[in-house]
Amino acid sequence: MKFVKYNKKRDFLKENLDILLKNEIENEAFIGIINELDEDVKENGSLLGRIDNDEDEQILFVVDNKEGLVTYFTSDNIKDDVIDFFVENLLEYKINFKQMLVNTKYSDRVVDIYTRKSKSKIFANTCIDILAITQMDQEQVLDKNEKLIKVNRETFNLDKLNKVVRTIYSDIYKEECSDEIIDKIVDVYLNKGIYILTNDKEEEVYCHAVTVRKQVHGCTIGALVSPKEHRGRGYGKKFIYNLCKKLLEDNNQFIILEVARQNYVARIVYEKVGFKKSGEFVKTFFY
Repeated sequence: MKFVKYNKKRDFLKENLDILLKNEIENEAFIGIINELDEDVKENGSLLGRIDNDEDEQILFVVDNKEGLVTYFTSDNIKDDVIDFFVENLLEYKINFKQMLVNTKYSDRVVDIYTRKSKSKIFANTCIDILAITQMDQEQVLDKNEKLIKVNRETFNLDKLNKVVRTIYSDIYKEECSDEIIDKIVDVYLNKGIYILTNDKEEEVYCHAVTVRKQVHGCTIGALVSPKEHRGRGYGKKFIYNLCKKLLEDNNQFIILEVARQNYVARIVYEKVGFKKSGEFVKTFFY
């Protein structure tokens, strides 16, 4: 077996991008993270690599300060000794992950070997399904007093956007957030691309979403939330439909959503719009 490490992003992409693109939708987190890495991977505190074994089976991986470890197993039959070799080599770099994202088939084995060898303890596990859509079916027409817009700094009231983000943050995390953190979140949203469903005078924000990761042939949307006072009124379904329609018209071949498996309410809305399951992972958090 062989452990291959890359110091330059371009070197990794030259040898491995085609492998990732064979299952681009399933690898949306992997590809999205790589797209945002600096060219000099080592200077950024990240790690890109690949494990090769004698049977031409591979494990591709990226370690990112924010996302932790993200992997791609190119075969359904990779044995424990390969996983053991993979984890041992990671630990030689003295990397202690706060979280890892691994395909459901291999998650238990990777986590078990990692916790035994690193002495880390599991804080929580979350099962995540990857949902994708490539074309729109049932039309969801906006009312004449509703519109979908991409927010920009020049034309939208950013104080209003800050207020919405603060309210949603408090609702999700059950705690208040400082002005500094909210400003940083809004700045990230604006840089990535934030869309909102609003009224014609842009006085209300019914829903918002962010194009959180750009793929090679599509994109992943996230931070898809509606303020509490606007929930249960049908805005979510209309917003998702019209946002995905616009993104597909903008030459994205597919749109991806990640949804926690236990989030049944959101899943029903996404499936009604036309999203279908295209992969599944387990996100494990450590302490």
